[in-house]
Amino acid sequence: SLAGSLPELAERVRARAAAEGRTAPVVDPEQERQRLSAFAAYLEQFGRPDSRGVGPVDPRDILEQAVALARAEIEPKARLRATYLPAPSVDAQPRQLGQVFVSLLINAAQAIPDGAPDANAVGVELDTNDNGWGRVAIADTGEGIDPNLLRMVFEPLFSTKRGAGMGVGLAITREIIQDLGGGIYVDTTRGAGTMFIIELPPAQ
Repeated sequence: SLAGSLPELAERVRARAAAEGRTAPVVDPEQERQRLSAFAAYLEQFGRPDSRGVGPVDPRDILEQAVALARAEIEPKARLRATYLPAPSVDAQPRQLGQVFVSLLINAAQAIPDGAPDANAVGVELDTNDNGWGRVAIADTGEGIDPNLLRMVFEPLFSTKRGAGMGVGLAITREIIQDLGGGIYVDTTRGAGTMFIIELPPAQ
């Protein structure tokens, strides 16, 4: 079963970071405002705290809602391209899975510099992998992640110029996906962009 709510997961990764002697990064106020604005819109969209447990959900429904919420943050910086191919239902809590998608979409937007929306893109694709699992890919044409930092990208409180303050979000994202029996992977090319891939087993 999913181990705790988002606030509990956040506290868990912060406690782990404190135990490892890490400190919180300096947060850019404007980037944090954009991030919190998107999350506030998400919470408003879904209303009261989700009391439903983990159960079968259609990942397309949740992904489409997340894309709609993040669109205003993405489109000033890049063209948004979404492809929804057939994918199985997955066992998840809708609100938490939506939080994962919104976090990754905002992270993608923050990776792209201002001023050239026609030259940049954020791509979203839903499909099924070779093992029959649901797969979601979220890619950007930003500057990528330094290969020397890549191994730390999911560590608690780690951040890059992709968006100060998003390190906690990435750590929580991995916690959620792993608790659901899935995996999250990152593929990046310096100067060309980054893609996060989430794979989740089909609902039982």
